[in-house]
Amino acid sequence: MGVSGSGKSTVAEALAHKLGCTYADADNFHSEANRLKMKQGIPLTDADRAPWLDTLQQQIDTWLAHGQQAILACSALKAAYRELL
Repeated sequence: MGVSGSGKSTVAEALAHKLGCTYADADNFHSEANRLKMKQGIPLTDADRAPWLDTLQQQIDTWLAHGQQAILACSALKAAYRELL
């Protein structure tokens, strides 16, 4: 968890490699529309993030159901986002 550019992905990927587990970056789970907004510097709203958070939760549930260890680099800056995950 952390703001953009804080090193989440770098640390998460290195740790996953060291532990031999799956690494994923939550940014890769955004819709194309969200990616376009971010590229244009348009802030995402909670409504924009809701489907993304649902997708992340589904992925986490899949990892857990398969007993798969994984590290997910994710901003999730609001407590409400973290609670959903």
